[in-house]
Amino acid sequence: PLARALPWTLVAGLGGALLVVLLPALRTPVSATVTAEIRPPPGAAFDIRTRGPGPAAFAPDGSRVAFAAQGRDGATLLHVRALADGRVTAFPGTEGAQFPFWSPDGRWVAFFSRVDGTLKRVPVEGGAPLHICRAANGKGGSWGRDDMLVIAPSSGSVLYRVPAAGGELVPITRLAAPFNSHRHPRFLPGGRRFLFLARAVRSTESAVFVGSLDGGEPRQVTRSAAQAEFAAGHLLFARESVLMAQPFDPASATLTGEARRVAEDVLELSGAAFSAFSASANGRLAFHTGAPQAPVRIEIRDRQGGALDAVGQPGTYRAPAFSPDGYWLAVTGFPGATGTDNHDVWLIDLRGKGALRFTVGPEEEIDATWAPDGRSLFYGSNVEGPHDVLRKSLDGAGAAEIVYEAPGLQTPTDVSRDGRFLLLESGKGEQSRVEALDLANGEVWKLREGPFDDSRGRLSPDGRWLTFVSDESGRPEVYVTPFPGPGRLWPVSTGGGRFPAWREDGREIVYAALDGRFVAVAVAAEGESFRLGAATDLFRGAPPTRDYQDWGMSPDAQRFAIVPSGVLDAHNELRLILDWPARIADR
Repeated sequence: PLARALPWTLVAGLGGALLVVLLPALRTPVSATVTAEIRPPPGAAFDIRTRGPGPAAFAPDGSRVAFAAQGRDGATLLHVRALADGRVTAFPGTEGAQFPFWSPDGRWVAFFSRVDGTLKRVPVEGGAPLHICRAANGKGGSWGRDDMLVIAPSSGSVLYRVPAAGGELVPITRLAAPFNSHRHPRFLPGGRRFLFLARAVRSTESAVFVGSLDGGEPRQVTRSAAQAEFAAGHLLFARESVLMAQPFDPASATLTGEARRVAEDVLELSGAAFSAFSASANGRLAFHTGAPQAPVRIEIRDRQGGALDAVGQPGTYRAPAFSPDGYWLAVTGFPGATGTDNHDVWLIDLRGKGALRFTVGPEEEIDATWAPDGRSLFYGSNVEGPHDVLRKSLDGAGAAEIVYEAPGLQTPTDVSRDGRFLLLESGKGEQSRVEALDLANGEVWKLREGPFDDSRGRLSPDGRWLTFVSDESGRPEVYVTPFPGPGRLWPVSTGGGRFPAWREDGREIVYAALDGRFVAVAVAAEGESFRLGAATDLFRGAPPTRDYQDWGMSPDAQRFAIVPSGVLDAHNELRLILDWPARIADR
């Protein structure tokens, strides 16, 4: 069978009903409100990182719980635990699973994949995952009657409906200020209307709404920094890590009565606008508590993967980028414990190893890209909605300026050596495009058109060639093509690849293979043609994901900055409450 079941020791029941659980996988009560703790499989940890969590999701009947867990090999897979007998099933082919959700009959689990940027569904009783649609960086979904799904396909998108069997994505909400994304839909009884979160830059302005499949005007229910769910006649939502339940009338979309505490210490992922809890239709509740990942330092390695140094304070980071002179790293994230700060751009001095905070504010910054003279940085920021591209000088003179704004998610990926062209990854809905911006006259053009996903464009040092990633073949592969194009494509990767980078002399491209290997390919331009030489495996890291680059390469390709995941060293728990409505009735 494709799915792998892990039987563990069984013990007896809790909460007045027979619940066969795992020991030590499911422990006896840890507090007055917690019935049990569910542990991850041996040698694995719950992958609930803010950037793409796979939190627990209860099956509608409460018999099973789905979650994502990362193993020692760095791969994250979807798992399902049956509460009746304690068996855990891991599903191969679900690498990078995030935000799982169930079909109404409990026979399927849908999930977003960080690895290939798609939405898939897998049969719980075993079988290969089936493709539903593209979803560059999914932020939650819900499965309604008639096999209609409502999903948030990316971090800056509206909500779409799509058949579970696949098909056209149809937008059913519209973004308006102050909101920069719609996410985490949850169907209400009847299967036509749903709850969803409208996220704002300032979390105090975010709100839960009720929307409908016909795309009618949503109705605001309550202000909330994270999502809400409906169960047992109540709206469940978190306030400062306390899970609350308040009577809710789904017909009128109004709250009634008093909100009461259900559980404390619920993990809140502010960067994802998400509280990590899930409720079933029969009164069961699961929630994560603790830290999603351990703070990490950025590792500097040589071409063989050998450790050279560790830099920066322990924290949460992504997308390290070496400066053109190789003396600095630009990263996005924050030092300290997870959840204590916003994602800003930080500069780390690789000689003195000090760090400077480059951006300050409530906005989220992503994908810092150096100007070729090393005197300014381009980066994505959601200062006015979904991320646009800003530029800021390193000398601190003047405020950051918006250099490109457009509907959807816009991020910079490279700047030509002469400083004229800025390469962009432009995402709208479920699809992304490589675009080029002429910084001299403001002209923007797409490098290619078609029903595929192009991303991560990087220019050769002489500006004549473009390497990028495309799923035109059915999986992400690295290609080279003339710039500004059009022209022939030369495949660089075999077996899938992401995040290509040029060596400063233009004679080598390094990329991350889908299995985590770093691969170097010798290349040479010959007039209007392009020649690829031998490919060499350098060392192995974690499998790359669709949207977040966890490594950067020095200009001479001799050093690599690697961001460890911090998942296996995190301290967190998955707790289970039986019959939570009875508990709040007794209070």
